[in-house]
Amino acid sequence: MATTHFDGFLTDGTEDVFFNLRLVDGLVISVQAEPDADSDVHVYLPDTIPTPDGDGWRNEDQWEAKLTAGDNPVDGRYFWDVPVADVRALIEEHGGEHAYQGV
Repeated sequence: MATTHFDGFLTDGTEDVFFNLRLVDGLVISVQAEPDADSDVHVYLPDTIPTPDGDGWRNEDQWEAKLTAGDNPVDGRYFWDVPVADVRALIEEHGGEHAYQGV
């Protein structure tokens, strides 16, 4: 299953911001990656996606959403240093990347 947008994030990086990635099932995750990332990335999961099983999702930052929310509450969780393979598995679990990535 192709992960073209995710692969682009890994190659080009996301310039220290989280970029949205729409999945086939309509859900959206956000990914932050360094250029040429080959081992791990940071991921924001909305509350509509349960935390996947596995050690790759163990670095949840339970304070980040609360500290950066400001006046707009954040309905999700931040995970640091998630292995690329685990993010690919999550994308596949939700049917892959949606063909339309626009806003």
